[in-house]
Amino acid sequence: MDRTQQMTAGEVALEANVSTRTVYRWIDRGLPCTKYSSRLIRIKRSDFDDWKKGLSNVSKMSAEN
Repeated sequence: MDRTQQMTAGEVALEANVSTRTVYRWIDRGLPCTKYSSRLIRIKRSDFDDWKKGLSNVSKMSAEN
């Protein structure tokens, strides 16, 4: 896999405007990642994009109710 397609928790946090702690919570809740050690993870760009779409859909449903 091309390294440019992988993101660190910090990169995901910056793009999503959240803390890295939140990114690790997302991982605990199902955001796919590859763990190389307890502190070294990589998240595929495509997995993160899919995750964002899911969060957007949940927000829309909450706003409608």
